[in-house]
Amino acid sequence: MPFCYSVLMSTETKNENQKKTVFQKILLWVIKTYLYLTLFLPFIVTRSTLFPYVFGKAIFFELIIEIAFLFWIVLIVLYPSYRPKLRSPISLGLCVWFIALLLSVVFGASPMQSFWGTHERMSGVFTLLHFGAFYFMLVSVMKTGSEWKPFLRAVVGMGTAVGIAMIYQGVRVWGERPALWFGNPGIAGSFMLFFLFLVPCAWFLERSRKSALQNQNVQELLSLRGGNNRRSNLILWFKQKLVSLLLVARNDKQIVILLLYAL
Repeated sequence: MPFCYSVLMSTETKNENQKKTVFQKILLWVIKTYLYLTLFLPFIVTRSTLFPYVFGKAIFFELIIEIAFLFWIVLIVLYPSYRPKLRSPISLGLCVWFIALLLSVVFGASPMQSFWGTHERMSGVFTLLHFGAFYFMLVSVMKTGSEWKPFLRAVVGMGTAVGIAMIYQGVRVWGERPALWFGNPGIAGSFMLFFLFLVPCAWFLERSRKSALQNQNVQELLSLRGGNNRRSNLILWFKQKLVSLLLVARNDKQIVILLLYAL
C-alpha cells in the first residue's frame, strides 16, 4: 500500500503545536473530506454504461481527485510546510515511475490510447496520474498518527462492509462465487486482500498487537469467503502467515529477516 511508509514514519508530535489559520483549517477540511469520499469507490456501479463496474468507478475517482487537487494546490502555495517531501524511497520511486510512464506515452505505438486508456480498463496514464495525486495529497495533509488513525479505521470499515456483503451474496446464491459491485470474483478477492496490509499499520499506530491480530483474523475470514478464488486464497494464506509472524516479532532484526524471506 503506497501510504504505509508515511504511516509508519509519522510521529504524534509533529506540527501539533503549530498554529493554524481559519483559512488553512478550511482547506485541510475540504481536502480531507474529498479524500474520505474516495472510500465510497467500491460501491459505485453505473448500469447505464457499457462497462458498469469499471467506467463509473474511474470517473467518480478522477472527479473527486481533481476537485481536491485544486484546493491542495492553494494549500501548498500558501503554506509551504504542506508541500510533499521527496525524501522517502516510495515518493522517489513513484516520481521515477511516472516519468517512465510519460516517456512511454511519447515514444509508444499509440500515444493517445496510452494516455487515455480504454473504457473497458480505464488504466491509461491519465487515470494513473490521479492515483499519484491521491498519494501525494494523503502524505501531505496527514502528517501524524492521530490524523492517519481515523482514515485507516474508515478504510478497514469500508472493507469489512464489502466483505460482509460478499458473504451475504455467497450464502444467498450458494455455489456461485460472489462478485458484488466488482463484476468479477477474482477482482473482488484481490480487492479484499488489500486490507490485510492495513494490519501492520494498525499495529504501529495503535500499539496493540492483540487488537491488530484480531482484526487480521476477521479480514482473513472475510477475504476467504468473499473472494472464493484459488489464486487469491493462496496469496491470502501466505500473507496471513507472514503478518502473524510480523506481529509476534520481538525486534527489528526479526522483522527484517521475515521481510527478506517474503521477498
